[in-house]
Amino acid sequence: MTKRYVLSSGETTFLSYPSDKKDYFVVSDGVIVKRSDSFATAEKKFAEITGEERMDLFKHKLINNVLHER
Repeated sequence: MTKRYVLSSGETTFLSYPSDKKDYFVVSDGVIVKRSDSFATAEKKFAEITGEERMDLFKHKLINNVLHER
């Protein structure tokens, strides 16, 4: 699977899955704001953006490996 995204710098990038690196990324308003090979780092950025302490699967749901609000 390959998806096209715009980085916060305005540059366009393509993400392919599965990948051997930078498997976690945080998207805000359709723009990738953080890419990491660490789930903890991605979760920290998610918390900064949303004001949530961490991803909560009771408040959020995963659809095709993308986190959405319920």
